[in-house]
Amino acid sequence: MRDKYSIRSSGLNVCVQPRRGFLINSIGANLSNTSLLWDRPGNLSGTIPDDLGEVGDASIASFDKLFSGGWFPMFPSAGLPGIIDGRTTLLHGEACRLPWNLIAADREHVKARLLLRLSPFVATRSVRVEGSCIRVHTRIENIGGLPASFTFGEHPCFSGALFGGGRVSLDATGAYVLGPALGLNGRLDPYQEFEWPYALAAGQLVDVGRIPLSGENLQDHVAIRLKSGLISLQSFDGLREVRLEFNIAEFPFVLLWLKFDPHEVPDSWNVLSVELMTSWGWSPTDAEATRTTRTLDPGDTAEFDVKMVVL
Repeated sequence: MRDKYSIRSSGLNVCVQPRRGFLINSIGANLSNTSLLWDRPGNLSGTIPDDLGEVGDASIASFDKLFSGGWFPMFPSAGLPGIIDGRTTLLHGEACRLPWNLIAADREHVKARLLLRLSPFVATRSVRVEGSCIRVHTRIENIGGLPASFTFGEHPCFSGALFGGGRVSLDATGAYVLGPALGLNGRLDPYQEFEWPYALAAGQLVDVGRIPLSGENLQDHVAIRLKSGLISLQSFDGLREVRLEFNIAEFPFVLLWLKFDPHEVPDSWNVLSVELMTSWGWSPTDAEATRTTRTLDPGDTAEFDVKMVVL
C-alpha cells in the first residue's frame, strides 16, 4: 500500500504519510526542497508497526522509537501518559501510532480515517494545500455506548536551523514553566508562573519569545493560556514567517517545547514545537485536575481546524 503522498499548490510542496500516524513529513515553501519542519535523521523509516504497545510510562520508550519529527495529531490524549476516564493513556495518544486508512487523495489534499483501539472514537482527518496555506481538519466521533473524555492536540515540529535566533509571537493570559521531564533539565527555572514573554533562568530574566540560536544545548517546556488564535514564528533574518491560525475555543492552550542538542548522535536535536492543545498542562491527568478535558456523549462529534500560512 502506498505510504507517501505529495500534494502541491502554487506556493507549497507537502509530503503526507497516512500510514505513519497521519504524519505531515515535510513542508517546502515556494517549491523549496528545504522543509520548514524538523525531521529526526535517526528515525525516518517508512511505515510504523500496527501495534500500540504498552500504556503508561512504557509508552514513552515505544513512542521514541517511532518519533521522526514532522507534524502529527495527539489523540485521544495529548502529552505525557496519564489517566483519563480511569484509563491509563499513551504518550501522545493512539492516533500518531497507528496506520490510518486512506479515503481520498489528489494533487491538493489527502484524507484518511482511523478507528481507535483503546477508546471509543473514530477520527477523520484531512490536509489540503491552497496557495501559501495548509488547512488541517480533524473530526472525531464517539461511537461507544457511554460518554467518553479526551484531550486533543496538534504537534508541528519546526526546524531550529531555520528559525533559530528568530521569534515566537503570541498573545497570552498566563504562562507556566513545567518541571523537568523524561530525565532532561530545562534552562528555565521550573514550576514558575510568569508573564509572557519574560521568565527566570538561573534567577535572570530571559525573553522566552526569542528562539535560541541553533546549536545551543538546552530544552524548554512552557505551558501557555492563549488570548487569541494566532501564533507566528519568524526567522532571525526576517525572510521566513509561519502563522498558525485557529479558533481559540478549540485550542485555548499551547505547549512550547524546544530541544537543541547538536551532540546527540545520530539525531542532532534541533526542534521547536508549537503544540496546540485543548487542555492545560502536560498530561490528561493535568487536564482532569484543571477540568480542561473534553467529553463527547455517544454519537456526538467534535471538529478542529488549523490553518498554517507560509509567508
